[in-house]
Amino acid sequence: MAIVRYLHFPFVEFIDNRARRRVRLRIAVFVFVVLIPSVWLMVGVVKESLFQRRASDFVAQNLGTLPGVNIVNQRFTYGDTLSTIEVFLAGTEVPGMIRDQLESRMASSGLSQTVLRLHQPQDLQSELGRLSGELRVGIVQDLYERQATILTQREQRIRELETFIAGFTRDTIPVEQITREVRVQYPSVERLSFGRVVEAREVVAENGSPPVVQLDTITTVLVGWQANFNGSARTQDQARLGDWLRVRLALDTVLVVGN
Repeated sequence: MAIVRYLHFPFVEFIDNRARRRVRLRIAVFVFVVLIPSVWLMVGVVKESLFQRRASDFVAQNLGTLPGVNIVNQRFTYGDTLSTIEVFLAGTEVPGMIRDQLESRMASSGLSQTVLRLHQPQDLQSELGRLSGELRVGIVQDLYERQATILTQREQRIRELETFIAGFTRDTIPVEQITREVRVQYPSVERLSFGRVVEAREVVAENGSPPVVQLDTITTVLVGWQANFNGSARTQDQARLGDWLRVRLALDTVLVVGN
């Protein structure tokens, strides 16, 4: 309103004086309603700010200068009727006489409606020992939980790898039927062993990252040939056997090893 008056904005002309008085009354009531809470809030903020500054100065001047006493933490709580100063101390215990003197000085420092609370362990060594013991227990418990988690993950990975390696079972490949068919076609075969071999190889990434180990399984057949069957005939039969197994088992790769 002051700025509008200062800039000389034109006033609204009222033909009816009663309407002009009614508008002015409404404006005055509105300003009064807005002004009262604003002033109340401003007074509260100013009081709290003064309390925080006075409390901080009081602690620094009276407790910060005590020999052998260290201020660990301080907390100021402002209230309309009663405020509180809490100070957490370490070191030499503050005597009761000094506590009484501090409380008597609060009124002269503008803290008449304030309670001073000093927190200081009676036996600091035992308190520190207790905290140290709790800290050690917490660290050991954390390490145990981490190790248990790592072991669980490793056991799960081992089970997955065992299942992965032992995936070649009678449910996936008819071992007995394949054995009978092979012996009919290759009389020189005495025994067959089936399994899967896990092949691990490093693959170099194109973006310069460290090599990545990739796992692949290869169906492997160990063929036991007759002792008198060797030479080129055995080599040819083993190659044909590998081709036939790939078609028969519908696999891309079958490794045939003779012994």
